[in-house]
Amino acid sequence: MASIDFDAIDEKLLQSLVDEGVLEDINLEYKRELPSKICETQLNKTEKKEILQDISAFANTDGGLLIYGIEDRKGVPKALVGLSFSKEQSTAIRDKISDYVKYNLEPPIYSIDFRDIDVLQSKVAFVFRIRKSVNAPHRIKLKDSDVFYGRRSNGVYPMNVDDMRAAFTLSEARTQMIRSFKNSSVSYAPYDADSVLPFKTDAKILLHLIPADAFVAGKRYELNALFKDSEALKPMFRRAGGFSNVGPHSKITRRFNLNGILKFCYYVYRTPDPVDNRNIETKWAQYTKVQLHTNGIIEASEGMMLNENGTKHLNIDFLESGVIDCVRDYLDCLQHLGVTPPIFTFLTLTGVEGYDLSKSWTCYPDAFGATIDTNVLEVAETLIPEFGVESAMAMKPCFDSIWNACGYPKSMNFDEEGKYRPQDSQAHLNEAVHEYYPPKS
Repeated sequence: MASIDFDAIDEKLLQSLVDEGVLEDINLEYKRELPSKICETQLNKTEKKEILQDISAFANTDGGLLIYGIEDRKGVPKALVGLSFSKEQSTAIRDKISDYVKYNLEPPIYSIDFRDIDVLQSKVAFVFRIRKSVNAPHRIKLKDSDVFYGRRSNGVYPMNVDDMRAAFTLSEARTQMIRSFKNSSVSYAPYDADSVLPFKTDAKILLHLIPADAFVAGKRYELNALFKDSEALKPMFRRAGGFSNVGPHSKITRRFNLNGILKFCYYVYRTPDPVDNRNIETKWAQYTKVQLHTNGIIEASEGMMLNENGTKHLNIDFLESGVIDCVRDYLDCLQHLGVTPPIFTFLTLTGVEGYDLSKSWTCYPDAFGATIDTNVLEVAETLIPEFGVESAMAMKPCFDSIWNACGYPKSMNFDEEGKYRPQDSQAHLNEAVHEYYPPKS
């Protein structure tokens, strides 16, 4: 099974599995057919459970291929028989099964790979690739079927207590590694010698995108294409400028380093020589940068936006829109690399004790509001389950946390449906005032 290239599967390869008698194993399962009415109606409980236990068992164990359209006998493939579904039906079946595993497993499985292969002139075979899950174990959420399943070489089995304990321990250990990496990066940020800027305060914005499987042994991606692409993986809050010698420069400098690739922009300033203050030194510092690690982790930091006006005001509209754009860009980069979701996303503000929101309200200006009472604001993490998620909606929990820290019940730049609409923030504030401070009758 390990030698099968999912993207290269065709009728010839499927037939070779039969001809060579490739046995089912922990990573490979054959199925003769799907329920014939899967396109027309909801499956009954037994039919739905069989699909869910096959897919969850692969995810809970070591991943693998589930092939519909090959007849087997006790794990030995006997014939490539195919399925009688059209291309349109194939798409509907893929979507239905994706919904099954999203809404009937806990935690959900958001992404499985699917291919429909033309076979026997007028039929198709379905191949599902289920990856080993970093959120395992997954249990089936059907009535009277609250069960975890795993796989052995001879098929699916209900997991026992020891199996589940091992799976939970591994999942928790990975999550802890992810959070420890982020915490270490945040603690190092104030001491980054390459990013010392000439401002009175030293506040920074830090953004981390960490794939859930980043710390799986041997995980490594080819980064050359993203290094060459000047439109991808841009540092956040990059400013226009660079024609004068002093101030922020918009040109992106790129370099390979031990961890992967680094892209950054310089801020140029002049300062007295520490030895002889009659001489003026010209210094170059990285005011914004993004590091892409070979294992898919993205770290971005910016040290100018919260400092340049010399006041402790947080331009929340600028911050939210800039982070939304960056997350969208960085998710596109990770998808291009072939990274498998989910992606843990962390937004951290450092050096922000005493900051408040820079927001002008025409009504109820004093209804909410306070200054941030902690120097390092580690806002709510968010888990992005699949590519294609709108970045604004994905980051809303992070933005809500920043507004909470500034005395507001939530971000006023989102409407009730979770859509990002900063132009309606005053209306959202009015609604919040009436919700939290209803008029006395």
